[in-house]
Amino acid sequence: PCMDSTSNSCICVLVIWLPLSDIVSTHNMRLGKISNNGLLVFALCAFLLIAIAYLPIVHSEFVLDDVPGILQNPTIGDPVLIFANPFLSFQPLLRFAAYSIAQLSPWPYHLLNIGFHFGVVVMLFLVVRRLINKYAAWIAGLIVAIHPILVESVTWISALSYPQYSFFLMASLYGYLRGQESRKWTIFSWVLFFLAMFSSEKAVVFPAILLALELAFF
Repeated sequence: PCMDSTSNSCICVLVIWLPLSDIVSTHNMRLGKISNNGLLVFALCAFLLIAIAYLPIVHSEFVLDDVPGILQNPTIGDPVLIFANPFLSFQPLLRFAAYSIAQLSPWPYHLLNIGFHFGVVVMLFLVVRRLINKYAAWIAGLIVAIHPILVESVTWISALSYPQYSFFLMASLYGYLRGQESRKWTIFSWVLFFLAMFSSEKAVVFPAILLALELAFF
């Protein structure tokens, strides 16, 4: 489904680049430190593309599941009820923050989706740059930034869980790749994985993704 395409697109981009993995030194991937030169430039370019593509929709009205989930949701502005079920409190907490900013105006809810999508693109850039090279990272990141298959998951407010869990999953993957440098990165990766799980149960596939990457790159 389109609304579950954010993480799928990121994984597909990695799979497409698997044949190029022979141009990367395994030793450098495991132990070498990659410069942050170019990250800010990429982030700025990605931000501009995403802003051009998606900012026009920030005032679009609530539709479909947005109506019962937000407009007719009596708990959205009550912080006590938000934490009534601690295992489901993450996304309601984000919606409570959006509600606190602008009540039932749609723009802060749209910005949550757009913000997580931007985070996915940046983390994908970092992962691909570490696994392959900076050129592949630029191409992969910019494709995901404005690919039309992701329109629904970014523009539909109720699809927040998809860019949200994709962001934490990609960040967890990056932490895993940096785990050879410091145990802190491994702990960081596990924390982000659990945040991804709290965002969507679909993040349970993460161990399989790690196994696939180990077999393909290491």
